[in-house]
Amino acid sequence: MRRAAIIAILVLMAFTAVAGSAYGAFAALVRVTKAVPASVTVQLLPVRVHPVAPPTAVGRSEIDVVVQADGARDLMGAQMALTYDSALMSFVSAQPTTRFDDCFAASNDVVGVVSLALVCSVSRSGASLDLWTVAFRVANVVTSTRADLAVADVLLSDSQVQTIVSVGDTSSVDIVPGVCGDMNGDELVNVFDAILDLQIIVGLVSPTSAHMLLGDVVRDGEINVFDVILTLQHIVGLTVITSCGPPAAAINLRDAQWEPPWINNATTFSVEQHEYGYPG
Repeated sequence: MRRAAIIAILVLMAFTAVAGSAYGAFAALVRVTKAVPASVTVQLLPVRVHPVAPPTAVGRSEIDVVVQADGARDLMGAQMALTYDSALMSFVSAQPTTRFDDCFAASNDVVGVVSLALVCSVSRSGASLDLWTVAFRVANVVTSTRADLAVADVLLSDSQVQTIVSVGDTSSVDIVPGVCGDMNGDELVNVFDAILDLQIIVGLVSPTSAHMLLGDVVRDGEINVFDVILTLQHIVGLTVITSCGPPAAAINLRDAQWEPPWINNATTFSVEQHEYGYPG
């Protein structure tokens, strides 16, 4: 009987020791769990930074290329290089888009590479952020030729001065022969082209793909009275037609960017850049 009691006491002591160890491990786990921040921002995929260019451009015209970042969170600063085919394109200008026009920015072109950098006082997040608008003049070509663009050497920073994982990507634009505004193919812009514009507008002539490319000098995706006005202004020397074809990269109305002031600023910027408006 005494022996059985001793065995029972030993078993109870062993059980108590095991239970105590388990409790200690559980308590440590709870402490570690409590030490983890309640909210952790995790960038699951690299931010894709890429050039957005019109699919087609007419030789000797100007195009806008928008540098876009997809899936950026808490973006505070960015630097990158936009490379282009200097045999087919020449740099005109670079400036931050309206969403970043309150940031400090700098750009520099060394033939074939445009270096871009900006730093903001307030971070931005969005499914798609338009960072820069870079203007190029494309060369005259005899046959359709593809020009490549690429974003490289990307470095993005968040508000904690930590690197945002990112990757650069590529795009291209097909350069086709022609003269913007020249609807009849005589390589001149004159009243014959304005007449053809009007005939297309009222339905007397069915436009070809070449007409839609060369005649859309306002770049709004159609041939209308605004193209006629700009053509006439070009003829008399009030302005110069510098581009035509597909519309410039669209303004992305995402991520609660529906505020009227933002839209108005973007519209004003586009008007100033392309010299649209009513004749004075």
